Amino acid sequence: METGTNLQLEEMRTFVFEALRYFNSQPDYTTNYPDIKEIGNLQSKIEDLIFSKHSTSFAARDKRMNENNRRYFLEAIHNLLNEGVIMWGNAFDSDTKTHPYFSITSYGQKVLQHNKIIPHDPDNYLADLNRTIPKLDKLVLMYIEESIQCFLRNNQIASSVMLGVAAEAVFYQLFEWMKKNATNPNFIRKIQLVENKISIKNKQDVIFSEIKQNKGKLEPSISENIEKNLDGIGTFIRLQRNDSGHPTGTRKTRDEMFVNLRLFIPYCKQVYDLIIWLDKQHKKNVRIF
Repeated sequence: METGTNLQLEEMRTFVFEALRYFNSQPDYTTNYPDIKEIGNLQSKIEDLIFSKHSTSFAARDKRMNENNRRYFLEAIHNLLNEGVIMWGNAFDSDTKTHPYFSITSYGQKVLQHNKIIPHDPDNYLADLNRTIPKLDKLVLMYIEESIQCFLRNNQIASSVMLGVAAEAVFYQLFEWMKKNATNPNFIRKIQLVENKISIKNKQDVIFSEIKQNKGKLEPSISENIEKNLDGIGTFIRLQRNDSGHPTGTRKTRDEMFVNLRLFIPYCKQVYDLIIWLDKQHKKNVRIF
């Protein structure tokens, strides 16, 4: 008998990662041991995890995956195979017919060491981004979603370009706020001189320079390491967009993009925290710029 809670793909994917982290911590035993990395054992482990979370939904004797959950389980495994996190076979088994067994790739071992939200879990990655920045601009979200999809399909140049566009879109949230709310005549003139220029670097130089000059007016939680953070933002955008978006021959690796996609959330938060704080001061008629 098969009963239980029907899961969505994103929740099943989370359970799969939790189970894989468990298996990744276990040595590759021979087939005589219970912790062998075998698809059936992986399914059993996930069933235990699901039951521990949804035990009030069904009896222990009926905790096997139902048809709906098995479909999502297989889909999640299929995706992770395509993404290079796991592979078929067990190198410790001399039998070449090892398709029931799986191994975690060297890249997959690096991925599973991260207990936080990762790009290979796109639904939770985007949910975490929206939790961290509740009023995230839809344009930013559109490009970061595209970057993740390119990443999952191993199109790393395209992923880098889309991530660069998303990072630019975040910066332009700050630029547009400054342009709309600036009161210092000299600063306003500087903005007007660069606002129609194609290069984003010209705009960054004007905005970041003004922020650094007024660092003493900022709240300590905002001003702490502001120079380093702003320089990091500029570098982040340049590395994503320029190196991949121009015919330089530079190719981003999957490992680099994994790191960069994880860095995007704190980068994005830095900019939005600054905008939110400045907006609060502006509503209090406190003029910073």
